[in-house]
Amino acid sequence: MPQKLLQTSPKLVPEQVDVSIRTLKDTDIVLANTANTIIDCSRADYVRVNLQADTEISLSNGTREGQQLVLAIYQYDAMPHTVTFDMSTIRLGSDIWSIPKLSETKGKLDRLIFMFDSVSGKYDLVGYSRGY
Repeated sequence: MPQKLLQTSPKLVPEQVDVSIRTLKDTDIVLANTANTIIDCSRADYVRVNLQADTEISLSNGTREGQQLVLAIYQYDAMPHTVTFDMSTIRLGSDIWSIPKLSETKGKLDRLIFMFDSVSGKYDLVGYSRGY
């Protein structure tokens, strides 16, 4: 019985692959010591927020469809600080329908993963990890 060959797409050479959307920009470190913290998402794809006060985080300046943002929230102070989000800049879905409770212990790091949706102009919360 003859073997059936699978049809495959032609090989891509490196010059044909656009990897610019996978390239992370520099890390940005933000000191959150005021009631409102605005994260400029055009500066970095990984932003670490060192908490020194209770704060509300707003995400701004989404640059492209599917832009990924990892927001690392670090309990920097001995006292736990709460974080709320400006919901006019964030969109939740049916799988993650609320902002998760974040760590309140000094030295703990939580990560929230967002993707920018250019149609809505908001960042969709698509994942998180807590307590590192």
